[in-house]
Amino acid sequence: MVRRSTTGEHLTVQLEEVRSALKDSQEEIWSLQAELLQLACQTIKGKKGEIA
Repeated sequence: MVRRSTTGEHLTVQLEEVRSALKDSQEEIWSLQAELLQLACQTIKGKKGEIA
């Protein structure tokens, strides 16, 4: 019974670590998407000035 409890605790810790890593990854993805959108907008604005 003690072994099952220890295994369960270990799995709980692993699950929390995975959740934390996923949250960090998602935040990084959002940051990169925002940066990409900003660069795309700058590129579009720059091209509007070139067309004439």
